[in-house]
Amino acid sequence: MLLIEIENPDGVRTQSQVPDESVIGKAARSEIRLDSWRIGKEHARLFRTPAGVLLEDFGTFAGVGVNGRKIDVQYGPLKAADVIEIGPYKLRLLDAVKVADMPQAAHPQSRSSSAEYRNQRAASEIRESRLAAGQVHEKLLQERAAPVESTVAASTENFLPIVSTQPELKELEFQWRKQIHATLLDTMDLRRHDTHSMSDEMLRTETERLIRQILEAAEDEIPPELDRDMLCRQVLNEA
Repeated sequence: MLLIEIENPDGVRTQSQVPDESVIGKAARSEIRLDSWRIGKEHARLFRTPAGVLLEDFGTFAGVGVNGRKIDVQYGPLKAADVIEIGPYKLRLLDAVKVADMPQAAHPQSRSSSAEYRNQRAASEIRESRLAAGQVHEKLLQERAAPVESTVAASTENFLPIVSTQPELKELEFQWRKQIHATLLDTMDLRRHDTHSMSDEMLRTETERLIRQILEAAEDEIPPELDRDMLCRQVLNEA
């Protein structure tokens, strides 16, 4: 078990015992649940290794900081004096004293190395989601073009079978959300945005601006049946 001290935005501190591998996020199933707009559903994780406890950023938009500096993918082993910064919260690993004097397994990666890795990962996700979105879109078009046996009154016989296409439309929407989110992370890495120092309002405004730029650039590729404003809101809420 890990003993964690959590400092809330109002300065109140609490302690919590969590498993040796714990996800930090705002999702209800997170072992360490933090409630804030700028915190992702699965934002980061802590996990114990033979060398000590490591901290991993799940590639979130707002990122993860330690001692005032944004980390690159992983950081650790954590020491007793380390302050983890996630959104408006600060966390400390209270039982890190046992491993504080142990040598680090590896020096934290440089920003340029990490950026290249994250860019490659984002590009891979974009390719995969674009392929999946194309397949779903093709299936949706085929279903709409297929003859439908009408069992309704003459006054409604010309309406499309909207109910039957909803699952495919939802899947298409999901694939595009995933693609736009990956592009968003890629864009932030390339532009070296210092999101960690932004206020919630500044971060949300900047995020929405970038999402709309991405949507505009992909306008010809996004299926016409998808609501652009809805996509923007969904990606913004998940960022």
